[in-house]
Amino acid sequence: MTKMFKIWGDVLDDIRQKNFPDPTTVSFTNFSTPYEIATEKAVGLPKWVIILIAIGCGLLLGAATLLFVWRMRVKYKRELEKQRNQKYPRVSFTIPSPRKGESPIPLQTNYPQREQKGLENYLDPEIYREEEKEEGSPFMGAAKLSFSLRYDKNNEELMVCLLRATRLTPIGENVTVTPYVKIFLLPDKKRKVQSRVQRRTSNPVFFEDFVFCVSPEDLPKRTLEFTVCEFDRFSRQQVIGHVQYPLNSVNVLDSPSGTGEIWANISSQDFEEGVDKGELLFSIQFLPTSSRLTLAVIKAKNLKINGEAQGTETLDPYVKVAMIMGGKTVKKRKTVTKRRSNNPVYNEAFVFTVLPSGLDHISFMLSVYTALKVGGSKKLIGRAVVGPYMFSTGQGLSHWNDMINSPRNPVAQWHSLI
Repeated sequence: MTKMFKIWGDVLDDIRQKNFPDPTTVSFTNFSTPYEIATEKAVGLPKWVIILIAIGCGLLLGAATLLFVWRMRVKYKRELEKQRNQKYPRVSFTIPSPRKGESPIPLQTNYPQREQKGLENYLDPEIYREEEKEEGSPFMGAAKLSFSLRYDKNNEELMVCLLRATRLTPIGENVTVTPYVKIFLLPDKKRKVQSRVQRRTSNPVFFEDFVFCVSPEDLPKRTLEFTVCEFDRFSRQQVIGHVQYPLNSVNVLDSPSGTGEIWANISSQDFEEGVDKGELLFSIQFLPTSSRLTLAVIKAKNLKINGEAQGTETLDPYVKVAMIMGGKTVKKRKTVTKRRSNNPVYNEAFVFTVLPSGLDHISFMLSVYTALKVGGSKKLIGRAVVGPYMFSTGQGLSHWNDMINSPRNPVAQWHSLI
């Protein structure tokens, strides 16, 4: 502290001598502030030298910054040029030439074929055409289940091989089926076996083996029951249909190699009881030149929920139209809701873009619902399916074939709701 006071005293003395000299020799050009005098004493350099040093440091910093930016820009250009000149490995292959001669299976559609991407992953309709030629083909008509049986006398075991199912009908609002099968050996309902779940297919393939222990004397008294169910992770499982096969109808004991493939109809409760849900009238028309398919919902009549007449004041029906391809809904349309009517009239047309080559891979599902009520929910009245032989049968298949055989003309038919 003493040293600081001494320095400050010297500064004040210098100020007095410079700023307050003898009155006869006063000159204001030599006047200096206390800050300048203190700076000169502390640094020992004049003011102009300090300014030159500051300017030089600024120039040096600016030059360093410009040099850094220039180097980064050159590096970026080199990386960009390297990416442009990079060569990617190429794979070469040869496409085999097509077989000579015409296909022995005629195409269903007579329209000029154009390429449509994404269809190679779907079902091959040629397989079903081959099956259709056989008499009593399981791919035509109602839903069917295939299985085979073999009995081992030494171990007293009945081996059931679950093979596949065809033409399973979706339940509720679903447009595809996710099925699995439960197998019982009646009259024992306590023990059951269950197959794996097959995702999104109306024609599941299982190829699973199951074993039941039963004596040869008790075998003719037993009945195999197959219950086909719809899998839903978030709700109670729903039954699609049943197959009951009495074992007294086939002599399993005398066939050590097995019975071979057995086909049986899958019976649904609605079809057994002959439930009448009403009818739906709609038309379909295909224009091959513009690749446009028009589906017109005209009207419905005698609509009933579960076959029971509800009265004209309880139904508010509407129709949902879904175009299905590869097991997925690709487009949806919906009519207006007709209030308080069991015989609604719609007269609404929906246009879908479909290439001629895609006609064998799509189908349309028309679902009739009754609208939401206060404190309730919508209900499915029934549905109708129209499409090629892979996806429909009966009225739906006949209607589709009539459209194919009558291009550019709308074809209208009544369909019983299922």
